[in-house]
Amino acid sequence: MNKRRFCLITAACFALSTMTIPGLAEAGGNDFTLAAFVPDDVFLAIAERPNPKRAFVREYWDEIIAAARETGIASDVIEMIGSYLSDGQMEEVERATKLVEQLLAGVDWAALDAKESMFAQRMSGPIEIPNGGSILMPNFVLMMRGTETGASKNFAGLAAILDAIAKEVSQAAEKNVVTVKRDERLGMKIVTLAPVGMPPGAPDVALHVAQRGDVIIFAFGGSILDEVAGLMQGDSKKKGLAASSRYQAAFERLPAAEDKMVFVDIPAMLGPFRAMMESAIAARHEGGGDRMLNAHLDEEAEALAARGINAYREHDYDKALALTKQAHDVAPSDSRIMYNLACFHSLAGNKGEALSWLDKAVRGGFHQPNVIAQDDDFANVRDDERFKAALALAKQKAYEGADFSAESGGETWAKLLNRLLGIPSMLDYIASVEYTEGYSTKSDTIVALVTGAEKHPFYPVFGKRAPLADFAKFVPKEAVSFSVTGAIDLDELYTFVLDTVAMAGPDGEEALQKWAGLQAMVGFDLRKDLISWLQGDTIKVTVGEGFDAQTVLLLRVNDEEVAREKITAVLGAIVAALEKAAVQYPMLAMFGMRVSPVTHEKLAGFQSVSIGMSLQPVGIIGVANGHIILGSSTDVVLLCLETAAGTHPNITKNERVMSEAVLPENSFVSVSFTDERRFGRNLSEGIAAVTMGGGMAMMMIPEPQIRKILGKVLGMAAKLGPVLAKIDFYKSSGSCTTFDGKSWYARTVTNYQSPSERAEALAAN
Repeated sequence: MNKRRFCLITAACFALSTMTIPGLAEAGGNDFTLAAFVPDDVFLAIAERPNPKRAFVREYWDEIIAAARETGIASDVIEMIGSYLSDGQMEEVERATKLVEQLLAGVDWAALDAKESMFAQRMSGPIEIPNGGSILMPNFVLMMRGTETGASKNFAGLAAILDAIAKEVSQAAEKNVVTVKRDERLGMKIVTLAPVGMPPGAPDVALHVAQRGDVIIFAFGGSILDEVAGLMQGDSKKKGLAASSRYQAAFERLPAAEDKMVFVDIPAMLGPFRAMMESAIAARHEGGGDRMLNAHLDEEAEALAARGINAYREHDYDKALALTKQAHDVAPSDSRIMYNLACFHSLAGNKGEALSWLDKAVRGGFHQPNVIAQDDDFANVRDDERFKAALALAKQKAYEGADFSAESGGETWAKLLNRLLGIPSMLDYIASVEYTEGYSTKSDTIVALVTGAEKHPFYPVFGKRAPLADFAKFVPKEAVSFSVTGAIDLDELYTFVLDTVAMAGPDGEEALQKWAGLQAMVGFDLRKDLISWLQGDTIKVTVGEGFDAQTVLLLRVNDEEVAREKITAVLGAIVAALEKAAVQYPMLAMFGMRVSPVTHEKLAGFQSVSIGMSLQPVGIIGVANGHIILGSSTDVVLLCLETAAGTHPNITKNERVMSEAVLPENSFVSVSFTDERRFGRNLSEGIAAVTMGGGMAMMMIPEPQIRKILGKVLGMAAKLGPVLAKIDFYKSSGSCTTFDGKSWYARTVTNYQSPSERAEALAAN
């Protein structure tokens, strides 16, 4: 009954949420002020604020939400659930629904971020776990700035939600599973939802909700909430993200962010993963030291240590210190307890004692250099020479006696780790801004490489290819959508893969020999028979709309004659394979493939492909103008070839596309444009197809109960079709990316119809 009750509550919350989706705030703000309160060691930061210039987007989506509510789907969901429940269970759903409605009404969701919001995340760890190995724990903080009066009311409403969660979950489990605690510290009011009975040394998985002035803060994991509070008070030893020179330098290269900013610090993201992998590699070898943190404690010492950890999580460092001292008296040789004493002394401001206990912990077996180096508890002693000496000793002990010789595989693993992690490590940061111009929303993004990235063996895969120069060559004026994309260097990629496998020592050499033998056996050499002639740049063109749409895909090649030979061979092999399969399975004959020459004089060498009994070909394929060309019809392929020959106007003569697209000024990596005017209709037609297919499938389902459920679900889906069709406010989207050898720069745009344009389109239809 209790498990069922928990599921019913969850279902009620979901159903009710479809009727209580909060709208976007309308008020604006001048600056992204919350970035100053984010610790600079986060790897992800996303700042947003409402922009009155973008209010039209909210109004468009409000129409869709209102239309969705009018369908009554939420009531249908509750009714469907109720049809399978007893009266008592339905009463429980109704109770849970009213409870959720009451709790949600206690928070003014739109006012939470009426001025600004900031989300940031980092990874803490590696954290050793008792059964071996280590994990990384996410820490995140979400700050939302509204008004001080509104924040106080919303804080009370959010606290009530946490109280209700703790009560309902504990009642469903028939024991006290989670608890809610209240606190005031560091200028904040804080309410914390935390699990009960976590073992000593377990990661912090508590959810904190706090208020300071007009800011509501959600925080999870580690000490990130206290760091935010310290930055707000101006007495933190950590630097705020907004003061980071890397953060500032990244956004100096971009336009002003009106609506949104995104910053991804790649080294900060990869650092914990690298540390965990290095620790795992070291742990494979003997002499790696005590990485298990003395997992088997004396029972009394374990209980005292656990109480000390709980006091630490409640920020009562004096109590944590006292309890941990008692644990040390019981188990004086346990290095984890010594380490905790070092941490708690540091937090209590006892720097000398902290450094002394850290040295004792390391000498006693706490050989965890990555843990020590990243532990924020040592923020006030990190620059002390005694801290550096203890860290150096931990590193020495961690790898002391470990066999990193080539024979043991240790050196091999280390080299492979550096080579593979070196690929993402070539990136320095990603920075992006969003802004609004008229009825268009735009974003500019920089992906920057680290200094010296060109020396990495993976760099030639993407960094040495010549950029593209003419996006319009094959794109006719009539195109409604197109994309032109440069390829990576396939030969360099293949070389990198082979060299990486070879680095695995004898195992790698054996794998390469097997690969060579397999290619010889099937008569196919990947480099000679594919990579050598397939250059890889792609062009995709769509002409026409809806069911009349026709497409062309062009793949650039290095050798046209070889490309023709390979295409002929592949088509022949597919036809032969299907014919052979049809002999054994006659039903497959209806899916047979037929290939015949295209008769048009301008398409010599092209092949027409038909499937099954259809008299109309599904497409044509051939080689021309340095490309393999696959088209859905002869006409659309001819149109592209005539455009390339200059006998037909290209897309630059299309005034509408040129006014809405993002176009390159010089060379580029990729350019795309997509007509979005049928976006809602395509979704609606997709729902209709699913509904029709589901209705046909129902007739083949023997179980009446399943047919009944499916029928109700399809009925709800059918109601969504007209709603989705109302998403008729998009015009187009486009993007352009360039690369200068050190950074990629991308600009994207989404164009919307103005209210007057929507009205005209509606009247025309």
